[in-house]
Amino acid sequence: IEPGNRQRIQRALEVYQTTGIPISELWRNSNAESASERLNCNLVEFAVTVSREELHPRIESRLDDMLKAGFVEEVEALRERWGIDINAPSMRAVGYRQIGQFLNASETSGGPDDLRHSILVASRRLAKKQSTWLRGWRCLDGRAPLSADLESMLQKLTSLP
Repeated sequence: IEPGNRQRIQRALEVYQTTGIPISELWRNSNAESASERLNCNLVEFAVTVSREELHPRIESRLDDMLKAGFVEEVEALRERWGIDINAPSMRAVGYRQIGQFLNASETSGGPDDLRHSILVASRRLAKKQSTWLRGWRCLDGRAPLSADLESMLQKLTSLP
């Protein structure tokens, strides 16, 4: 854990206080065996995915819905009412940081279209990062596309020993 990462340090302390085991030991042991072995059960891990061609329009549509529903105003209210700084951990979520930067920017900065674009880029980067992270899971039973036949997926799951 990096010395300046307060959020991870706090989490590590919470884990130690709760379990009596340093988080580094838990990390070492978590790679030792599969979750099925640790839990002594039949466990199927799978990821439901969509293609980039499907995902990007969904991200864009969701962002437009959020902006129409008052996303910018929400961030403004958080800053005004609670004095939340752009560097606060709660402002790390995609969109919040970009809106905070937009609200702090001078009049010469880009307008709402530039803001939308910067949130869209950050959202797509996060989706790619999550997809890459999922590919690294060694226990995943394939990557089930969202359009897969749900009935056959359920059949596979219910037929486990």
